[in-house]
Amino acid sequence: MLTFQTAAQAPLFTWLYHAGTVAPAFALTIVVFALNRGWLSRALSLPLLVYLGEISFSVYLVHRLLLYYYYNHFATYEGWLPITLYAAAVLAASHLLYVFVECPCRQAIVSYWKTKKPVWQIPRLAWFNRCFLALDCLFIAALLLFIHFGQSAVAKVSAEQNNADSRLASSLVSTAGPARFGEEVELVASRLERKPEGAICYLTWRTLKEQRLEGFVSLQLRTAKDEYYKRRDYKRAWREDLLPAGTLYQDKILLSSRELENTASLKVGIWGIGNDLATLPAYADKERLSDDKVTLLLEATR
Repeated sequence: MLTFQTAAQAPLFTWLYHAGTVAPAFALTIVVFALNRGWLSRALSLPLLVYLGEISFSVYLVHRLLLYYYYNHFATYEGWLPITLYAAAVLAASHLLYVFVECPCRQAIVSYWKTKKPVWQIPRLAWFNRCFLALDCLFIAALLLFIHFGQSAVAKVSAEQNNADSRLASSLVSTAGPARFGEEVELVASRLERKPEGAICYLTWRTLKEQRLEGFVSLQLRTAKDEYYKRRDYKRAWREDLLPAGTLYQDKILLSSRELENTASLKVGIWGIGNDLATLPAYADKERLSDDKVTLLLEATR
């Protein structure tokens, strides 16, 4: 009975923890806006904000799809630009969806209800709204062109270049020797190039079989006390490039001066492979690493 009671209460407490406790605040907000008084109600009555409210259902429809794409391609980029582009893409797509899909469909449903004959009609728009639509189209077209052409293919390296890199004074030393991740890829070289604004970390990989570079590289930044403090995962390839077996390719990771100051080691793994987002097992000298990640020490920081 105790087990049954706990199981029955779990959904209730989950709902209260994640949503239910803020329900009274939302109810109060609805009451305040329904009274339509005060400076806040007047501010929200501005035409632009009212129109944003009208397209809010379209925002609800598209934001999750774009968020999934953003998470897979842009979430590991720091700064204000990626999230600004995401928000602008959501608003532009929602505006176009509202004008060319939602409004005509609503008009068709209403006309069919009245006359049994659906009338598809795009709403009449003021000149400034038409200007916004044109800007939306230009922005989305530019964004699609950037996504398709703006990212170069995987940075491939030759064996000679890889050997030259390995002879450079390296600041990255693997604690486990050469690392292999599943039967897919191995990490054959790593080095750190210091810059005034921080450093560039180069990771050189070799494919063990023909494959698409799907999934993510897990990059954990750890302190001198081996404490995890930051995660910098990134997509292995922008368009999941198909590489033949034996291909050498290189990743370039930018570390800020603050990250470099706090980082004594990096932990590298690969995850997100297949539909189950599995993590590839990591091996060093045929021995599996306990956390499926290889540790790279930054000797210069010690």
